[in-house]
Amino acid sequence: KSNNNDYYLSSLFSTVNQDESLKWQFHYYSKEKDEMVAFNINPITIEPESEVFKNKDTKIEPLEIKKVKIGVMQTLRKIKNLKQYSHETFNQKIILLQQYEKQPCWNISLITSTYQIINIKLSAISGKILHESKESLLSFKTS
Repeated sequence: KSNNNDYYLSSLFSTVNQDESLKWQFHYYSKEKDEMVAFNINPITIEPESEVFKNKDTKIEPLEIKKVKIGVMQTLRKIKNLKQYSHETFNQKIILLQQYEKQPCWNISLITSTYQIINIKLSAISGKILHESKESLLSFKTS
């Protein structure tokens, strides 16, 4: 941090496969450079600075991690208990903790065995669902 004063924690990222293990990556963003640096845990490694995938006018806010009251496992249990998805088998879970609508938010993307992608944004403060969508992965196909 002392060498990179303009960087701040912007998100946490992990994927979960069928073995249910989490491997966290911490993303630090530089507003000055408009680049991201990722720190992997287990083993500890640093990814080189990379371009940020966002709309030009999108602001990446610092993650207010101290406000988080709902953990990742509680979030995943809540999603698993939603009736509309109880019949689904999830092959992969993509987990992101980031600022969304001025609060820390779990942004969870679930890939199903039927090639659907379910995206749920859940407040990491209240547990309230802020956004929910479902679409076919095949709709992302380009010609």
